Amino acid sequence: MNAPSAEELAASARDGNRSSFDELVVRYRPRLVAFLARRLADASEAEDVAQETFLRACDRIAQYDPSRPFGTWLFAIGKHVATNHVVARCRREVRETRGAS
Repeated sequence: MNAPSAEELAASARDGNRSSFDELVVRYRPRLVAFLARRLADASEAEDVAQETFLRACDRIAQYDPSRPFGTWLFAIGKHVATNHVVARCRREVRETRGAS
């Protein structure tokens, strides 16, 4: 028997099956962290952003369209979370620099 596709797992997660979402995390975490590490240039930040990405994906799984590739949907969320993370970090650094003067 073949393992269910990511899209099948996501559809099942959308229907409330938590273990299906857990399986998606297991399958996609390494690739997502690597993708985010290239964007953020910091492995620990990539781990944090990956965790936030999975939380957002879980919160928004009802919006996922199973006729589309799950990986593309997940990585788009990750890209947005990473961008927001970088913007927030830059703002903090500017505030800290201004506060130090």
